[in-house]
Parts: sequence; C-alpha cells; structure tokens
Amino acid sequence: KELVGAEVRNADGKEVGEIDHLMIETSVGRVAYVLISRGGFLGVGGEWVPVPFELLSQSPSSEGLTLKVKASELQKIKALPRTEQPRSVRHSDLAKLYQQYNVEPFWSKDKQKDNQKNK
Repeated sequence: KELVGAEVRNADGKEVGEIDHLMIETSVGRVAYVLISRGGFLGVGGEWVPVPFELLSQSPSSEGLTLKVKASELQKIKALPRTEQPRSVRHSDLAKLYQQYNVEPFWSKDKQKDNQKNK
C-alpha cells in the first residue's frame, strides 16, 4: 500500500487531505509523523498538517486512511505553510506535536519496552 498520496479522512468521515510526506526519525528508523496536504490548487499553495503516524489507521471502507482525530480537534493544530519541507525537527518540537494530539510519543513506548526487556 502506498502511503504517500493516500487520502486521509478524520474520525467523523470527512476528508482531511492526503499524505504528502513521511517524516522519518532516522536515529531509530521510524516514521515520526506525516505531513497531510490540504488546500491549494494543482500542488500550489495550501498547507501541511503535521500528524503523529500513530494516529493513522487503514480505513476499512476505502483505500485511504483514517485519522483518529475529530475535525474540531484538528482545527486546533497549527498548520504549516506548504512552502518548504522541514529538513529537520528539534526533538522538543516533535514532543510538542505529540502533546498537542495527546499521544504518547513512540520514544517513550520504546524506552518502556527496553526497560521491560532488561528486567
């Protein structure tokens, strides 16, 4: 399944946009978040909505993905102008993104798993 270009709908079933970029945390080889494009015309203009990858799931009724966030919650997230893709993101900014969505960061889960393995 192709992720880039996949249609994304929110928990209410309304179209949010499509996945434009996967942002990889290279130190651990994981998708940290995705940039969902919305608005614009023929790839010009519009904005990106950053979303933690953990909030996406395969839609049972379509080829797209479902974002486990209601439209009202998504409106609170600051979108990024679709001008230049971020080359890197500070860890503190990534932590803030996960906090905005009220999602436990993947690095916290990984640390918990490592601690349990070492017991």
